[in-house]
Amino acid sequence: VNVSPAGVPFDANATAFGQGITLDPCDAGTLYFSVVGFDPAAAKAGIYKTTNGGSTWTKISPLDEPINIVVDPRNPQHLYASDGVRGATHGFWSSTDGGVTFTVDGKLVELKKGLSLPVQGARIETFPAAYVILVYSNGTSIYIDEKTIVEIDKFVQKPFPAGTDTSVNEPSVSTTFGRILQGRIIITTNKLATGTSMIYLSPQGEVRIRGQEVVIEVTDHETRVIVVLGDVTVLSRNAPTGSVGLVLQSGQMAVLVNSPATDLAGNLQVSPADPGVVGALAPLIEAAERARRIVRFETVGGDNAPEIQARVVVPADLPVNLTVSPSTLRTGG
Repeated sequence: VNVSPAGVPFDANATAFGQGITLDPCDAGTLYFSVVGFDPAAAKAGIYKTTNGGSTWTKISPLDEPINIVVDPRNPQHLYASDGVRGATHGFWSSTDGGVTFTVDGKLVELKKGLSLPVQGARIETFPAAYVILVYSNGTSIYIDEKTIVEIDKFVQKPFPAGTDTSVNEPSVSTTFGRILQGRIIITTNKLATGTSMIYLSPQGEVRIRGQEVVIEVTDHETRVIVVLGDVTVLSRNAPTGSVGLVLQSGQMAVLVNSPATDLAGNLQVSPADPGVVGALAPLIEAAERARRIVRFETVGGDNAPEIQARVVVPADLPVNLTVSPSTLRTGG
């Protein structure tokens, strides 16, 4: 039975070929498969991981030509990989989270334009005067501004039929759970599907997003939520269990401030958004929207091993600092 990763071109032209398979010594169902090719992009080269004996595979690394993979028998989350001869990721790499992220020489993977990575479990940090834009497979984009730290604890999406237009409506139900620890993010979405959940936590509260253009700014003392277009629900950190929160509409802003744990009110303030502030954010919002417009996603691999892949539309050359980040699919989840 051929259980190769769906969509990888193992053909008569040897576009892609396997370099080796590594078995997790602590879990017989978990394997790592090194895929290489004379043209790494055409071969969809990289490290693929299965946790169910090959029934489904997920590409977990940005390595162009992974040659060898070793799993630490004392800690199966600790991986080592060597990379060469072609591509731009030569070197000796390591991962401490089962391949979610890799480091080389102790440094985190650098996000580059057009890079596709599973976003679940990612931690994104930007330096001064730097930014990055993530485009999710559900059609959402996030502009991560300078000096910002964001963690994506969960992002899963159900498969959707091939040929589905993902430019206007979310193609299938998804779940996003993230945290913004400091800095500023700008979230833009298409029309979200019924049943979709998108939640971002900050030190001062929680933001439940229904779309479509939302700004979240976090400092040591407060969280600001600006709804440029659409609506969100905001809850303070000390909101009682079962609280439904406060709904913000287009043109409104909420400020959540630090307060004692015993203070169940008074730390959430709502006001009209400052038009000057919104105007200053317009170029950043447009950058996030533009990223969504030039990336589409499609499901490949059929019903047995569906996988979402990104494809660029127009223009062919991606803007600087754009990162494409598709979901890791979990069938039926």
